[in-house]
Amino acid sequence: MRYPYFALSFLALTVLNVSISFAQVDARPPYSGVDRRVKLYSTRQLNSPEYTICVMKSTHTEIIANTKFPRAKKIYFDGGAATGVMKVLNREADAFLFDSPTLDYVASYSKDVVVLPQTVGEGHISIAAPKRNEALIQLVNQFIQQYKTNGTYQSMYYRWFIKSGSVLPDIPKPTTPTRKVIVGTEGTQVPFNFMSAQGVPMQRGCLTGFDVELIQRMALAYNWDVEWRLYTWNDLITVTKNGQIDLMISELENSPERQAVMALSIPYVDSQFAFLVRKEKVSPDLLKEVEERRQRMSFGAEEK
Repeated sequence: MRYPYFALSFLALTVLNVSISFAQVDARPPYSGVDRRVKLYSTRQLNSPEYTICVMKSTHTEIIANTKFPRAKKIYFDGGAATGVMKVLNREADAFLFDSPTLDYVASYSKDVVVLPQTVGEGHISIAAPKRNEALIQLVNQFIQQYKTNGTYQSMYYRWFIKSGSVLPDIPKPTTPTRKVIVGTEGTQVPFNFMSAQGVPMQRGCLTGFDVELIQRMALAYNWDVEWRLYTWNDLITVTKNGQIDLMISELENSPERQAVMALSIPYVDSQFAFLVRKEKVSPDLLKEVEERRQRMSFGAEEK
């Protein structure tokens, strides 16, 4: 089963064009769901037949929605996160349950939606390597621990997920690398890893994103010569297990099943499962909590 982090193709295009859809969305009559005069004051309020939650099929979020919100109506869908976002924008659903980094990114582009501050589960996004590369994963873990304590992680998260329009910083490559490391990814998981269509001209059409910056910083610290290779999701899992690449980074959810066939790092990004809702549905008190969360995530996130 693939976890909910992996089907974000075209999400950037969706959120960038979202402002165009708002006028069309707002012109439509409200759907026959929750009383629009009732404002959300808590995530727990969504556990009611008056509310409709949309979730991706065959994912961990589906399990969470069914166990923690059994009374809510559900819309199950196949496809990427963009589908869930548009169901909220089009008022087909009251809330979309997904991972918080992706939802933070969507909210950075669309001012008509917010991420509710109360989370409903914790994710564990890891970097993977072939089982024989346990020593390499230990180096990865050391770097993750360091960048989470020296402020680099906070700055990166703010730039890629909270502040819209981030571009890859100019990180120098090692001049005399001591090791070549082949890194596999998908290049479709906005804003983790994707092919840039915007930003400075030299970055257009190039692989970019949070994952790419992280590996570049790791390469500089460890004097690596990094070679990037792009794969589909299924092929990416296969080449990692078979040892055809050294590292895999593409929003991989850590699980006991994957630990049995791959070496997995500690989480390199903090991820919780949360709800995306239209701002108009949220009470003033809860909106205050939303803004306080954004301020906490921005505090100390100076450029690094």
